[in-house]
Amino acid sequence: MKLHLHIGAHKTATSHLQDCLKKIPEGDDFYFLETDIARKNFSMEGNSCTLQDSERFYRDLANQKYKSLLISDENICGHSYHIFRDQRLYQTIGERLKRIVFFRNIFDDIEIWLTLRSQETFFPSLYCEAVRWGSFKSFSHVFEGNFHQSWLPVIDEVKKSFPSAKLNILLYENYGENFSPLIYEITGITPSQGVFSEQAVYTSLNGFSVKASSMINKFCPVPQRPFLIRSISRLSKRFSQGKFQPFSKQQAIELKQLYASDIKALKDDPAISMFRGRGADL
Repeated sequence: MKLHLHIGAHKTATSHLQDCLKKIPEGDDFYFLETDIARKNFSMEGNSCTLQDSERFYRDLANQKYKSLLISDENICGHSYHIFRDQRLYQTIGERLKRIVFFRNIFDDIEIWLTLRSQETFFPSLYCEAVRWGSFKSFSHVFEGNFHQSWLPVIDEVKKSFPSAKLNILLYENYGENFSPLIYEITGITPSQGVFSEQAVYTSLNGFSVKASSMINKFCPVPQRPFLIRSISRLSKRFSQGKFQPFSKQQAIELKQLYASDIKALKDDPAISMFRGRGADL
């Protein structure tokens, strides 16, 4: 069986892709393992599943009738709230990937998919996700204020863990153009019209709701926090239209340049396949 392993990243339309894959009818050729089930059977931080149980579950799955399988879970990279404790982007990805390297022994072929996003929009969006699930910290505390975080070390960890797998890189900025070709590439099925939505990623929080998060954190337990913060963001939209944008113009320019540098390096890397749909370009 061939494995398509989609590891995220967060805030790159991953949930939209997962929701669309749920709608594809099951057959002998392709099977999508729903994210909640996949995540439950990973032996990673925050789970009670043992490594032995994890390997047993996926080995049994690899022996099923399907020709190909897709697993998609952005938390393979790490949890969004890890940005409050780590100094580097997805600092624990190497350790988390070690918990699933047994995939190399149980699947006939592996392709890995990772979607990147320009840092000047990715970090604020990832932060908004983190304040919904983690203890509140101001944006200035993220990565201890060092926002010059390249994607390349993250990708190096993936290559190190799965050296023989084909590594496909997608760009969030081209998600609309790439969506249908991506679904066809993985499943062999052309998605029907109406499956793709313009709302491919959850809207980031506005500045008011981010400020409110500091107070919510003091009295609201985690299970209710995401709903409450998103509700505040929606209700405050009338008088706080702008998304949370913590970077200055100069910082945004520098992060765009970093992203462009990352992409150039990836295009020059023979071990990387830059996935492009019809008409897609950065």
